[in-house]
Amino acid sequence: METVEGKVEGIYYKYQKNNEADHTLVLLHGLTGNSSIWNGHIEILKDDKVNFLNVDLSGHGHSDTPKSLEGYLFEAQAGKILKIIEFLKINKITIVSYSYSTRIGSLLYEELKEKTKGMIFIGPYFKIEKGFKEKLFSKFVGVVWEYLIPNKKHYLDYSKLQNYEKPTFWDNRYTLKSMNTKDYLGSLFALVSFPQNGDLGIENIKIPTLFIYGRKDRALPQRYRDIIENLENVKIKTLENKDHLFLATNARVVAAEIRDFAL
Repeated sequence: METVEGKVEGIYYKYQKNNEADHTLVLLHGLTGNSSIWNGHIEILKDDKVNFLNVDLSGHGHSDTPKSLEGYLFEAQAGKILKIIEFLKINKITIVSYSYSTRIGSLLYEELKEKTKGMIFIGPYFKIEKGFKEKLFSKFVGVVWEYLIPNKKHYLDYSKLQNYEKPTFWDNRYTLKSMNTKDYLGSLFALVSFPQNGDLGIENIKIPTLFIYGRKDRALPQRYRDIIENLENVKIKTLENKDHLFLATNARVVAAEIRDFAL
C-alpha cells in the first residue's frame, strides 16, 4: 500500500492507497483526538480493496494552529478537506465521522454528493440549541484567543491509549495536553458557533448511512436517536454497555461494521 503524507492549508493528511482500489474511506476524528485513533481500524481493513484518507483537524495532531479564529469553523475545515480530496484526485468516497466531526462530515457530503457512496457516523455529536452560555462563551473566546500563544503539546497515539474508553481524571489531563490551549478554545469556538437551525444536519442525506453508537451514550439524547431512527436508508448499530468513548478500544467491532456496510 502506497502512502502519501502532506499538508494543504495547514491540514495534515495521510493517504494510504491500494492500487487495486477506487474507493476511499475519509476518516475524521473527534475533539482533542488526531488521525492516530484510526490506526487500529486501518490495520484490520488494510487487506480490503479500499484506500484511506486520514486527516488531523485544525489545531489537532500534526495540523497547524489556524492564523485566525475563523480557521477552526466547521465550514472552513470542510473546505480544506475538500481541497485535499481534489488534490489527490479521489473520486469515490465513504465519509466516516466520529463525534465532534459529525458536522464536518455532513458538510463534506453537501459538496461531494456525486462522489459519496455512503456515510458513517460513529458516536455522533449534535448541538442544535444555542443558549446564553454558548453565546457568552463564543464572545469570551473571541476576546481571549487573540492573546494566547500556542503552548507545548505532545503527539498522543490514541490507538495505544488503554484507558481511552473509561479515562480517569489524570487520563483526561494527559489527553488534553495533546492540544495546546489556544487550539482547544478555537475548536470549542467552532462547535458553539456553527449555525443553529434546529435540525441535525443529516436530514437531507439520501444515500445509505450507518450510525454506530453506545447504548449508554449521554452525548446522544433520545430525542436525537428518534430522529435518526426515522431517517431513510439508515442502518443502526447500537453497542451494549458502551458510552461515548469506544472508538479506539473497540477497533475490531467498529472495523467489522465498516466492512459490512461500506466494503
